[in-house]
Formats: sequence, C-alpha cells, structure tokens
Amino acid sequence: MKKFAKWLGVFAVVVCLGAAMLACGGELEGKYSHSETKDGVTAKATIELKKDNKCTVSMSYKNVPAEMAEYMKDTSIDGTYAIDGDKITITISEGDNETTMTGTIKKGKSITMGEGDKAVTYKK
Repeated sequence: MKKFAKWLGVFAVVVCLGAAMLACGGELEGKYSHSETKDGVTAKATIELKKDNKCTVSMSYKNVPAEMAEYMKDTSIDGTYAIDGDKITITISEGDNETTMTGTIKKGKSITMGEGDKAVTYKK
C-alpha cells in the first residue's frame, strides 16, 4: 500500500508540472507542418513557433519539373507571432514586403490558417 501511495504522489506531481507547463504556453512552441502533392510535386510548408514570439515559415519541394525549378525553391523566412485566445497572427518580412497571416490554433496540436475551402491545417 505504501508503494501505491508513493506512486500516486509521483503521478500527482507529474500532472501538476504538466498543467503548469500548459498554463505557461510552452506547448505552443514547436514545428507545425502541412504537405500536399499535386501533379507529382510535393510541397511541404512548416511553421516553427519559437521562444519570445519568434517564428520561421518554410517551404520545401520535391519532384519539381525543370521548367518550374526557378519558381519552386526551398525558402525560409523569419517572423513573429502573437496569440490572442485561440487566434494566431503571424507576420513575416522579406525586404520591404511584409505579410500578415491569421488563423486558429489548437494549443499543442494544430494551426489552421485561412478559412473555408482555402483553409490549411498544419499539425505538430
């Protein structure tokens, strides 16, 4: 019975630590990806949420035909993100161009950018 009580105590501590980490928002950090294949070309998009509200948005391609290689190059752009409830806003800048994207985040599981039939879900 003492062993059971000891393990129950350890379990309670682990649950409390996990809850504290969730409350701090640490589970948001990480890589969220989406891939799609069309006409034999596979495109993979990744959103990496980092500490201090920084992020990197990346695109990579496989099986790109030679005539499209100039336009479909692997790319990574750094940016920032903000969370307001279940809403996420990602801002990326490249030169003088700044783009803001909004979506919905299911904490620690997925990010859905866009709406309706144009929505894309990135999974962790």
